[in-house]
Amino acid sequence: MEKVQAGDRFVGWVKHPVLTSRQKFNLVVEVGPGDDKGAWKITDPNKRLQAGKSYEGPCKVIAEEGESIIFRDEDTVLNGTLNGAGPGTISGRAMQGGLKWGGFFEVAREAD
Repeated sequence: MEKVQAGDRFVGWVKHPVLTSRQKFNLVVEVGPGDDKGAWKITDPNKRLQAGKSYEGPCKVIAEEGESIIFRDEDTVLNGTLNGAGPGTISGRAMQGGLKWGGFFEVAREAD
């Protein structure tokens, strides 16, 4: 994968000490409309934690030089690498509210 573009949908997980209480949560990232906007959804697959831990909303999509890609909103940043965990994947660090350690994510592009 050389870039992300409108219409791409990625599915995987995110794990962060605060955002997900150190648990792996489901993560869906959709790109569009346009290549610089998107939406994401983070949900607790086990439904054990409080409802406030699930989140859905818009995000910015920022393609950087090389294989770097950033998905972000006001509080959360997913700083990833294209093909980081194999072809068609994005993997990297998850940051929430300025906390830059301990968070990771991995998503794979869904087939058309």
